[in-house]
Amino acid sequence: MGKSPTVFPYENFDDEEDAKTLKAAFKGFGSDEDAIIEIITRRSNEQRRQIAARFKTMYGKDLIKELKSELRG
Repeated sequence: MGKSPTVFPYENFDDEEDAKTLKAAFKGFGSDEDAIIEIITRRSNEQRRQIAARFKTMYGKDLIKELKSELRG
C-alpha cells in the first residue's frame, strides 16, 4: 500500500503573491500568524519550495529563517 498525499497542490498557486503575503505578515509588531499558517499549510511541498525561492529572489532573505524568527515555538 502506497501512501497518499494529504496536502494537494493549491489550484490558484502564485509564488510571487504568496511571497508578498508572507513578507507583509512579518511586518510590524508581532506577525500575522493566521496568514502565514494559511499559506504554509495549504501548499504542497513543491509549492513551498517555489515560494521560498521566490522570497529569496524578491527580498534577499531565507524564508525558513524568517519563519523561525517570526513564529513562536
